[in-house]
Amino acid sequence: MIAALPPPPLPIVRTALVRKLRGEYLSVRWVHCYVDPKTYRSVRVTRCKVNFGDPHIVQYCAVIIAGRLVTDHERRAIRCGVHPDPQLAGTSPATRGSPPAS
Repeated sequence: MIAALPPPPLPIVRTALVRKLRGEYLSVRWVHCYVDPKTYRSVRVTRCKVNFGDPHIVQYCAVIIAGRLVTDHERRAIRCGVHPDPQLAGTSPATRGSPPAS
């Protein structure tokens, strides 16, 4: 088994993501990134939460390949692992907080 490359420092991924999103004329309030256990092409994935306001928080799974940030919004094959918060793992925004089906 080939070991995954260590992820770049979180501030570098965060800065690259903010620049990318602002370059797409999106209004970014804050970004919080942390290391994810998944890999994409032997590169460790970084999971980021981005607040666009109201609050409108979107998850991005990102890697830096050849000096370029690529996210799961561009390449669907980039996936994050199970959410570290067990209450949010396996849920979608549409089902989160909904009453259980009876």
